[in-house]
Amino acid sequence: MADVFISYKRADRRRIEQMSQALIDLGLTVWFDYSIEVGEDWAKRIQVELDAAKAIIVCWTPDACQSDWVKHEASVGAQRGVILPLILKACTPPALYASFQSADLTDWDGSASDKRFLGILSRLEALTKKKGLA
Repeated sequence: MADVFISYKRADRRRIEQMSQALIDLGLTVWFDYSIEVGEDWAKRIQVELDAAKAIIVCWTPDACQSDWVKHEASVGAQRGVILPLILKACTPPALYASFQSADLTDWDGSASDKRFLGILSRLEALTKKKGLA
């Protein structure tokens, strides 16, 4: 099971791949739905990964704010106390999640040295118990 589960809308996949690679380069294991195999029960697999992840990154965009799946994944992260919300495109997260401080990565270029990206690493250190990320 992965250190980090990334919740997102498919339209943002390119940015999610950049984020995933930056986290992998730091030694974290990352899961998002790209690895669901043909014929696999995707809802079951997602729930297994959600339940096992040490951190759940929720990538908010206008489309993600409308997604029942992203909201469900955010709910699991909030209930487990492992949510790490990010704003990828200007939006206001659904009211239930608005009280969680979000990191603003709206103009993040994918660089692992970006100050805003580095800002989320201390939260990931706390959640994953992996030192030296930040």
